[in-house]
Amino acid sequence: MAAPYSQEEEYYQQILSDAFVPYSVLSGASALIDRIRQGVTRSMLEAFADSNALNRQEVAALLHISERTIQRLSGTDTLAPLPSDRFLQLLRVFAKGRAVFDSPAVFLQWLQSPSSALGGATPYSLLDTSVGIDEVYAVLHRLEQGVYS
Repeated sequence: MAAPYSQEEEYYQQILSDAFVPYSVLSGASALIDRIRQGVTRSMLEAFADSNALNRQEVAALLHISERTIQRLSGTDTLAPLPSDRFLQLLRVFAKGRAVFDSPAVFLQWLQSPSSALGGATPYSLLDTSVGIDEVYAVLHRLEQGVYS
């Protein structure tokens, strides 16, 4: 019998459900690379936005694409690899944050609060760059380990 999914795994499943790829497969680098190359769909973007109280404009800004690009996606259309890569980086951060705080609402509040571990910046303000995404993830990891950040 397979072990139950963790909170992070469940969140990946929820967002990537139309990808028909189990989280355990996505946790491997080659599967993530394949998903990036295949691109993410509009339904994945919408599920991510809805589950995090983000609007289309905010998601587009985080991915460095226009709102119109998201609006144009339909059916099996997917984003190009670059914004798909950024999307999966963001998904990793949001999955970790939900697991660390054990509450989407508390995590979303934390994203908007200045953090001394991030030089006083809000975590959300750093999510527009890959370095910022890495820094926010690192802080979440430290919090998960019980290290004050």
